[in-house]
Order: sequence, then C-alpha cells, then structure tokens
Amino acid sequence: MPAKPLMFIKLGGSFITEKDKPYTLAADRLRQGLGQVKELLESQPGMQLVLGHGSGSFGHAAAKGLDLATGLHDQEALLRFQKVWFAAQQLHSLVITEAQALDLPVISFPASAAALTENKTILGWDLSSLEAALQRGFIPVVYGDTVMDTAKGGVILSTEAQFAWIAQRVRPERVFLLGTEKGVFADFPTRTQLIPKISASAELSRNIIGSEFVDVTGGMLAKVRAMQQLCLEIPSLRARILSGHEPHALVRAYNGEALGTEIAA
Repeated sequence: MPAKPLMFIKLGGSFITEKDKPYTLAADRLRQGLGQVKELLESQPGMQLVLGHGSGSFGHAAAKGLDLATGLHDQEALLRFQKVWFAAQQLHSLVITEAQALDLPVISFPASAAALTENKTILGWDLSSLEAALQRGFIPVVYGDTVMDTAKGGVILSTEAQFAWIAQRVRPERVFLLGTEKGVFADFPTRTQLIPKISASAELSRNIIGSEFVDVTGGMLAKVRAMQQLCLEIPSLRARILSGHEPHALVRAYNGEALGTEIAA
C-alpha cells in the first residue's frame, strides 16, 4: 500500500488570539483555522496530520520581561516561568476544546512533559507515543511551550522547533504555517512586495521580515529560518507560509495554488 501523506500544520498564535489584547482568544479565527484543517482532511481521506499552534497573546504576554539568560535562579523566576507555562496551557486547552467540537480526533503532546533542551536545542524527546497516535489515526497536537533546559534552567520552545524535531522521526511531505500575513514580505510593514518563494539556502535580512507584536520565539524571521533548516534536512519537503483569512487556503495550497510564500530546497 502507498504511504499515507503526512502534513504538519501550524495555526499561528497571532491568528488564533487577539495579538494586542493579552490573554484574549480570537474564537472566530480559531474556528476558521480548525475548520480549514477539517476541510483538508475530508478532501484527502487517509491523510496523517501533526497539528501545532502558537501561544499568541497568552504565552507571549506572560513571557514579556522574563529574562531567561541568567537561568531560573530564585523563587520569583520560577513563578514567572510557571506563569508562562500556565498561560500557554490555557490557550492550548481552548484549542483542544474547539477541535473536539469539530470532531477532530486530537491528542495533546506537550513538550513540557517530555522534552529536554540545552541552550534551546532539544537533547531528547521520546516520540514513540506520538508516532503510535499518528498510526492509529489521531491528530497529535503540539504548541509553543516551556521546557526544562540543562544550561538555562528553562526555555520557551517554539512550535517550529518542535516540528523540526518531530520531522526527523516521521518525515512529513508538507508544512503549512497558517497566520495573519499573506506570506513573507520584502517590504514589511508596507506589505506591497510579497515574496513567492524563498530558497532553503538563501541568506535572509532582518530588514525584510518582522513582527508587529511581541514574540519571544523570534517572530517571522525565526519561522522562515526554521523552515529553511528543515527543508535542508529533508530536501523533498516543502513549507508554505500563508494567510488563514484566505477562504479554503489549506485545500487550495495543498492542491498546488501558489498562495503565500513557499520555502523549499
């Protein structure tokens, strides 16, 4: 039998939350994004999927001002770090609740429960259970999360970094990052020059892409670099950054329409 296609999809934190209102869910956009995920799955019976989401105005607001450079050295730092974990978990619970309402068979796999890093590089994360869930038809869900770190005490691990680790094990065909922007712009924030494709080996300038709100995991530039690295490690992989506001965006992009910005080797 041919292998079932495997996709990674991320719902961006700025898409599913109100980025300028701390701890505020954008319920309609979350429902819209998850509806697009369901639409794609229904159009491709048998497709396997790992779903991720950012922490948006929940995790990023809680993390604002948190300095992890010196480590978790006292009780105050521990409590502030725990606040970030709790905020990310709160949003995740809302995402899972909405996904369940749409009859998506989601199972949560939080990195905070199993991953260990050193200077934000993952040292270990057993994915045996996640793989088993995929094989049985479930949708594993990960999200921007706090993890223990051997050098810094604790760090915030982006969804893209988690995708990179998981991809080494399960080898997806495509990655879709669904957000508020139509793609990557050469003139952000003017937004008149959309970049249709970025090579995995291309050098990037900090001046061409950015973020209008606080993002402790690095914003758009970090997302593009993470996808470039992933495409270099898996040359057959294609990643695409696109807008969740586009009707039927996931189905259209999966079927070959050139929405947003593609990143490929």
